[in-house]
Amino acid sequence: MNLTAFKLIVGIGLALAKKYAEIGAHVIAVGRTQQNLDELASAYKGKILTKVFDIAQLDKIPKFVEEGAAEYPDIDCVFLNRRACRC
Repeated sequence: MNLTAFKLIVGIGLALAKKYAEIGAHVIAVGRTQQNLDELASAYKGKILTKVFDIAQLDKIPKFVEEGAAEYPDIDCVFLNRRACRC
C-alpha cells in the first residue's frame, strides 16, 4: 500500500497513524511537539516520518499541504484532524 497521510499526533490521529503504519501505509505524522514525534518515529522506524506543524494555524494549512505534496509527490491521502471543544 502506498498511502501517505499527514496526521495530527494526539488521540484519534495518533491511533490512526499507528494503525496505518501497521497495515503497511507510509505515514507522515504531524504534530506540535518534536519530542512526541521523535518517540513515534522511533517506535515505527522507517514506517512513520514526522513533521512539526500546528494545525491550529488555519491560514498556514494550504501552504503546508502544498509543500508536503511537492516533497512527497506520491501522496494518496491527506488527513488533517484536530480536536476542538467549545463550552
